[in-house]
Amino acid sequence: MFGRASQRARTWRNKGILSGSAWYNLTKKEPCHRAVTPGIYSLTSRRTHTSLGVVMLTTLTTIITSIVAVITGIAAVGGFLFGVYQYRRNVQLSTFRVYADKYNSILTPDIYDKWYNALCGDEENWTELTPTMIAYLNLIWEESYLVRNGVISKLLWRIWEPEARATINTDFAEHIIERYQYHFPLASQPSSI
Repeated sequence: MFGRASQRARTWRNKGILSGSAWYNLTKKEPCHRAVTPGIYSLTSRRTHTSLGVVMLTTLTTIITSIVAVITGIAAVGGFLFGVYQYRRNVQLSTFRVYADKYNSILTPDIYDKWYNALCGDEENWTELTPTMIAYLNLIWEESYLVRNGVISKLLWRIWEPEARATINTDFAEHIIERYQYHFPLASQPSSI
């Protein structure tokens, strides 16, 4: 097997096809991993394949490490964004609870009927409910201010705004606004918040 390969290698060396290292590999009678064909200037032995394998393994390890680093980075950014979302959600729920409690402390269940009648135009309870209306208007003013500054979300304000507008547009609220000279931005502006 090696005899014919050596004879062929000598011919190729004489013609300038094989380099010195390829000639050495063929003449020492060590089997090569590549077939001996014209046009190959150097043949590789097992030692060269071993170092090539190490290089390929190192490259593969580098690629896998890079992919893992990218995935870890994406997961970290995703975790951060989810944390921001949860924080904002908790702040909004807390804000809702605080203002719902304020509303419930102003409009207690024992005055609902009187409040409703006063909003419908019954002037009989206006004097008694004037402090309640002032507190309610102050609450709406505060909510409107906080919406404009981004403390209360616009989504939450869209839930509260129809009732606030309906209350402000009643004769009772207009009477209190005029009497105490409220400068109330919600009463005169269309829904732009």
